[in-house]
Amino acid sequence: FAARVNSLRKEIIKIHMRISLKNKLLKRLTIIGDVVFPKRKQFIDQISDEFTKLIDCFMSKTFDLHRQPFFVLKEQIKSFQNIAKKFTLNTESFTNCRLKLSECWDKVKIAEKSYKKEKQKSKESVNQIMKKIHNLKSICEKDPNVSVIEKEESEIFNLIKSLELRKEDIKFLKHKIREAKGPIFKKEEIKKIDKLKTVNNKEDIKKTKLEKIKQTLTSLLENKDLNFEELCQEKIQIEKEIEAINLLKFEKLMLEKQLRELNHIIEDKKENVNLNTSDELKNMLAIFENKKKRRLNVKSHVDNLNKELSGSGLDFEKAMLYRDLIDSEKQRLEKIDSEISELEEKIADLESN
Repeated sequence: FAARVNSLRKEIIKIHMRISLKNKLLKRLTIIGDVVFPKRKQFIDQISDEFTKLIDCFMSKTFDLHRQPFFVLKEQIKSFQNIAKKFTLNTESFTNCRLKLSECWDKVKIAEKSYKKEKQKSKESVNQIMKKIHNLKSICEKDPNVSVIEKEESEIFNLIKSLELRKEDIKFLKHKIREAKGPIFKKEEIKKIDKLKTVNNKEDIKKTKLEKIKQTLTSLLENKDLNFEELCQEKIQIEKEIEAINLLKFEKLMLEKQLRELNHIIEDKKENVNLNTSDELKNMLAIFENKKKRRLNVKSHVDNLNKELSGSGLDFEKAMLYRDLIDSEKQRLEKIDSEISELEEKIADLESN
């Protein structure tokens, strides 16, 4: 509004018209100006005060050449100067802010000059170190002894520590050292890959053998025609194969269910052999004692499995495997309990007769 009032006043003065009419229009603009201009001045004063506070805050809290890069502060000062030009500030505020920003600008220019000088000095030091890095690269390409490379690298790092370098230059030089040692790293990587392939091949062979043992156990558990001696021989052979491939604890656990089931079948076959002898009562008493020992063994094994399950941070797969083993052993325990009860009745009948 204030700008429009001034513009209209200039237009009226330029226009050719009767003096009385011109005075009348100017008088009306003066009345409008008496309303607009005080408000304008008040608004300008408010903006000026806020801008002054902003500059003071910038100087006291933000402007710190130790914490902020000089080029960031330089751009911020430029932004404030542009804002000051676009805003309509009162004379006092404009002058004070300009002086404060000029003071900051002078400090930034000193910092920039110092930076350029330091950069030039650092550049000369970097060039000096780069010559040694090129030499290191040549050594690495010729495939020398590792100790020679380590000695050359150590000399370069000692030189870096002795010179005044910027952080970015140190970072750059370390990157160049890694590049220079590229051929060595490549050879080490090839060795790692070859080693990994060897490990993977061993693991594949191990998995194949483990799967074969599982299949053998499955076949034995399904074959009802094998006698006690044959089963014992097969068990010994399987134990030798397991020992030969050096299984981990979890891998052994994968076979445990089948192995224990095989053990129980062997024990059952052994008891059946004893039943076929002449002294029935004596044999039943022996089987009865054996059943009690087997029960204690199964019960102890179930307790150990429960401790393993509750006390270790097992993943889902291992936890499921433990639960499956526990369920299998509990079923075996129930079967043995039932067999013990039957034996007690049979022994009681034989003794009464």
